[in-house]
Order: sequence, then structure tokens, then C-alpha cells
Amino acid sequence: LRLYVNRDGCRTPMQWDGTSNAGFCPDDVASWLPVQAEHAVENVAAQQATTGSLLSTYKALLSLRRDHPALQVGRLSLLDEGYGSPDVLAYYRESAAERLLVALNFGERAVELETPGLIDILLEVGASAMEGPNRVQLGPVSALIARLS
Repeated sequence: LRLYVNRDGCRTPMQWDGTSNAGFCPDDVASWLPVQAEHAVENVAAQQATTGSLLSTYKALLSLRRDHPALQVGRLSLLDEGYGSPDVLAYYRESAAERLLVALNFGERAVELETPGLIDILLEVGASAMEGPNRVQLGPVSALIARLS
């Protein structure tokens, strides 16, 4: 007796749209994997039209990586202190052309970050705000990528 182990138990068909088989295969075909119950509202077609969706966030991140050399080949410098909070992961990405700050707040409370010459926020997920040239408010469960001088 041979036991085969695979990942089918934890995978589902890609949810392209809200049709009965989520657009993964024609409606008259039975998929060998079950379609998620939430596929009618959680699918690629629905997320394409939703600002702030996971899909739009991934597209924005890919665009940033394509447009910013520091995110492609830049040196990574982890900020050990995490801005005084164990819930914050922050680091610099630096290339000859630019210096970026990437900060992620996994906590339930907002965190104020002091930065060395903040120019602008390139991407924010959640609630963040510039509070001056050297200060950013990073909201709970949020992230940002910012350009530094």
C-alpha cells in the first residue's frame, strides 16, 4: 500500500470571478478541487474594481519595485530598535540613486516614527500620515514605503 501526500487538501481553484466555478473552469465541468464558498465576492474581478484590495496593493508594490532601484538591488539596513515597539519592523533600502524607508506596524496601536529627512510617502497600507519633514504617524496594522532625502 502506497500513501500519496499532496497539497490538494489545502488548495482551491483560482477565484477569477463570481460564477459557479469561480471562472476556473466552465460551469458544466466539475473541478477536482472544491471552490471556496466566498468566491462570489472574493475574486479577481471584484478586487480589480476595489481600491485598497489585496490585488491593488500587490500591483502597487510590483510597480514600486519596478520603478525604484533601491527596491531591486539596494542595500538593506534593518533598524534594530523597531522605533521602540516590538510590533514594528522597519528598514532602509538604499541604492546610489535613492534611500527608502519601509515600515510595518503589526500592532494594534499607532506608532510615531522619526525619520531622517522624509520627502514623501510612496505607498501606504492602512492609516499613515506625514507629520512634518522628519515624522510619520504609522497607524495600527499598517505599512508604508517612503522616500528619504
